[in-house]
Amino acid sequence: RAPARAGGDPMADILNACRDPATCTVPVINCCEELSAVVGREQRSPDSEQLHVEARHTQATRNVVDVEAEEAYFRRLEAASRLAREEERRQEKEEKERTQQEKKEQAERLEAKEAARKERDLVAAFLRVHEYDHVNAKKRIRWFKYRYPLHEAVETNDPTVVALLLRAGAEKGLKDSSGRTPAALALKKDKNGSHEQVLEVLKLQPGN
Repeated sequence: RAPARAGGDPMADILNACRDPATCTVPVINCCEELSAVVGREQRSPDSEQLHVEARHTQATRNVVDVEAEEAYFRRLEAASRLAREEERRQEKEEKERTQQEKKEQAERLEAKEAARKERDLVAAFLRVHEYDHVNAKKRIRWFKYRYPLHEAVETNDPTVVALLLRAGAEKGLKDSSGRTPAALALKKDKNGSHEQVLEVLKLQPGN
């Protein structure tokens, strides 16, 4: 193969040298490699090199942006997950408190119901023992003598029964055959504070 002329076109020299396969003694693969090297040198002009640098810089910038975007995405995802967990814990706490409050209220209702039942039983037992039909029933004790359940409770000096009768609807303004209210009877019966508790209940407990 003839050597390339100084100052000539390297690519043209290679092509001219390889134009006649019969006279070319350089292997084809060497020609191709040399041709590629020439093409590469010609393509790597200052402008193309600058473009190549700018392209690498642009790609690097894009990579940085992609990484930052990915990191921001995972931060948002983590924040959303944290908020979801906090909301779940808050709901669980509220549900637990609501359940506890319901159980407490139910226990209080049952307790109040049981207390009311016991009070009714005590009142019923008192009325039955002393032969009264209801809390305001009048019972004749002698020819012209009569009294009411409250007077009976005052006679027995039982402040608990007095309070239960009042809560059950007994009227503390009813008068016995002697014209005495339960309070007046308690004052008559009181000796050195013996009926003080009964008087206190009659004074504080609401009733007619």
